[in-house]
Amino acid sequence: MNVNPGELNKRIKIVSVTNGADSEGFPIPIETLIHECWAKAGNTSGTELIKAGAEFIEAKTRFLIRHVNKTINEDMQVIFNGDYYNISYVNNYEYSNEYIEIFGTLRKLV
Repeated sequence: MNVNPGELNKRIKIVSVTNGADSEGFPIPIETLIHECWAKAGNTSGTELIKAGAEFIEAKTRFLIRHVNKTINEDMQVIFNGDYYNISYVNNYEYSNEYIEIFGTLRKLV
């Protein structure tokens, strides 16, 4: 399958999030930027969930980026349009070493 580079038109950031503490000792997340790039983004599925009396939206999204010589794994998150996506799977697209396919899951309150 050929990829049209013009379709890589969405800006994303891939970050590693660790737990830290502020000056008063309260826990805060600390983001470390791993990679920022252009991507092709498309939803693969979406559902509404009700859990503990609250409504959630869960969207599974596929991001396609150019291959990069950095480690991207399931412990990281993708930031896209201000939302955080937990990475569920990373794939060397068609074993070509040209593109990386990242599957992410967005969960947020409605």
